[in-house]
Amino acid sequence: MKLSGAPHLFMPLMLVLVGCSTAPSRPAAPPEAHACLAFLNLSDDTIRQAGMGDAQATRVPGFPYLRIDRFLASFAGDDLSPTGFQAWMEQMRQLDLEGRDNEYRALSAAQRARLGSGSPTAEDLWQRARACGERLQRLDMGEGRARTRLLKVARVPSDYVLWQQILGLYPLTSLGVLQGVRRYHSEVEQTYATPLNHVPVQGRLVRFMPPTEDRLLPSSEVAAILRRSADNPLRIPNPDGPERRRLFAAFAPVWEVDVAADADRIGMPYWNRRPEVNTRQPVVFTHLSYGRLGGEILLQLNYIVWFPARPRTGTLDLLGGRLDGIIWRVTLAADGQPLVYDSVHNCGCYHRFFPTPRLRLVRRRVDFEEPVLVPQRVRLEPSRKVLRIAATSHAVQRVYSASGTATAASAEVGYRFREYDLLRALPIGDGYRSLFGPSGIVPHTERRERCLLWPTGVDSPGAMRQWGRHAVAFVGERYFDAPRLIERYFERVPDALQENRARGN
Repeated sequence: MKLSGAPHLFMPLMLVLVGCSTAPSRPAAPPEAHACLAFLNLSDDTIRQAGMGDAQATRVPGFPYLRIDRFLASFAGDDLSPTGFQAWMEQMRQLDLEGRDNEYRALSAAQRARLGSGSPTAEDLWQRARACGERLQRLDMGEGRARTRLLKVARVPSDYVLWQQILGLYPLTSLGVLQGVRRYHSEVEQTYATPLNHVPVQGRLVRFMPPTEDRLLPSSEVAAILRRSADNPLRIPNPDGPERRRLFAAFAPVWEVDVAADADRIGMPYWNRRPEVNTRQPVVFTHLSYGRLGGEILLQLNYIVWFPARPRTGTLDLLGGRLDGIIWRVTLAADGQPLVYDSVHNCGCYHRFFPTPRLRLVRRRVDFEEPVLVPQRVRLEPSRKVLRIAATSHAVQRVYSASGTATAASAEVGYRFREYDLLRALPIGDGYRSLFGPSGIVPHTERRERCLLWPTGVDSPGAMRQWGRHAVAFVGERYFDAPRLIERYFERVPDALQENRARGN
């Protein structure tokens, strides 16, 4: 549900009572597709009963071989050509296969046996799902009403829980939450107004360094990679493996962390009855995403780190708990230069924008929602970015260039890159289990703050979340992976103004 204003909050209650709109019915399946539909539906039932569902993308009602995320959902309003529509469906089918790959691996042998004769492996089931998806897609592409049916259901439902907002008297309680958010923003702005060498250090500064010292790519080379990889019907930049690795290496940040305890070291998550983080293996996970600005599709490089915990500072601490982490995102324009950086914790909390001189903020607040936080602007410089991270809270306290005035870090530790999707199937015993639960929340990472913030509609506020499940506003509705998030608050700055601002930044 889109919360565009408090007066309209209770209007959707009628829909809840009488039943929400359902997916258009699928025509009777021909004999060759019936077995595929039965297999995919049985797979979904088995996965759901086992509690092993993958929430990174949303299943599309009526199309059991498709899943969708917010970026792909944004194409539903585009005037797609037949070729573009087929490519769009193919993207959704690939999302489904990615999810099923992790889900099948997480099932036990007995659970997999329900889905096929003998003792099917996860690979056997995935191959069958792939073949069924191809068959069903061909049938739907040949069925004239499939496009209409798909366009009606191609969306990602709200992650905000309506009944919590209703019971929590959201129009009233959100006013108090909004005041708290504004106080927090004021505190953050004071930190950023403090010279970096005056920002308190609780332990010692440790720099976690990228795994390679490869040269930074000139913007012309980055632009060439983006241009080549966008040669497809949807114009989505999707670099192949080697070029993807080059981009991630070129824009990888230095994580300068105030290490006061082991909980301030980044590491590799794993399962040990509960999720843990091995800090002897410093790892930064990488993930591609996309934004849209006008008619342009923007490639986004995401760097994700995990800490063992956010330690509690006392018995009244509402924010501490198991696991913590940060996502640092670099949004690239077609010319190969960054437009904006932003960060968020893995709970969806503490979202901050760091625009370059190429963007200007046009609104901090939209309708009835909390304002966006823009604590610092970042220069456009051919230099690696350094992120100063606080002890305990792991807040991003400053962004600066490695070529500028550096602080005196007492140690440097190298980190490795790993793909974010590895977290969706971590080894445990003789099998696999996702770090994330079927709702996208990491088990055992709940925070006490949920007892105060549940009326906002956010499910378990403060708990760690999977990509695609990061609600970033307690007042209003906003998501970290919303494709038009940048467009909602910023606009491009003309070239002449960019130069003036860059000189005065």
